[in-house]
Amino acid sequence: MSFAEAKALASGDPLVLDKATADADLARLERPSRAHQRNLSAVSYQVQQADRQVDRCDADLDALEQATARTVSTRGADFRASIAGAPTIDRSDAADLLRTWAAANLTPYGSAVTHDHPHGVIAHLGGHDITATEVPCARGQRPDVHLSLAYVPRSTWVVTRDAMTGPTIGVLRQMENHAADVPQLAPRVRHERAAAEEVAAEGRAVLQRPFKYAAELATAREKVREINTIVAGRRADTQQSASVDGSQPAPAFTERISRSSRRRR
Repeated sequence: MSFAEAKALASGDPLVLDKATADADLARLERPSRAHQRNLSAVSYQVQQADRQVDRCDADLDALEQATARTVSTRGADFRASIAGAPTIDRSDAADLLRTWAAANLTPYGSAVTHDHPHGVIAHLGGHDITATEVPCARGQRPDVHLSLAYVPRSTWVVTRDAMTGPTIGVLRQMENHAADVPQLAPRVRHERAAAEEVAAEGRAVLQRPFKYAAELATAREKVREINTIVAGRRADTQQSASVDGSQPAPAFTERISRSSRRRR
């Protein structure tokens, strides 16, 4: 028994006790109801995100299937590349050409990059054009470079300016590896799409489930409504009687109701 119910019982008025009990029952059921609604909101957001992910996967799959079809090997003697418009079949030459381009075109040290600085296509290998974009950085910092396979979703990676201008063929190897990895992108996206569809389906199933205590909650609300109607009627009768005989209305019942309600809060 709650404190409010104990006080109502001590008042000796059955209606006061009925109201305290009904209010307590309603509060007890409304707490899980609010939690249920919060959970539904969270699940609804998850379903929306999963649906968007499915749409993104569908759009990416079309482009990835086309990219897979134009991918060619650069392994061993199959190496072919064009760096800044200059064709070559030698990796060392390609690396030298890439370093020369980077030294001539990337933002010098000490200069700020305040917005994306696209350089367009800087290389072609493995059947794909490769683009470069410098990203913003503060003055004194070294800007990173985003490299991407043109028209290939999910193919962007980040390299440093030092790597672009360094003495190794590391960046060139990265370009080859990303081009060679294109045929593996579509299966990964299909797996991601299937997972997103599963999340969306599970979420929709949850959204269809009613609140476990919906019937009890409706009954509790109706009970409180009925008691409040009786209380309002009794209060109106008391005020009307007082206005007829000119006396002050007896505060006992209304004060008991008010005190009980305040303590529940």
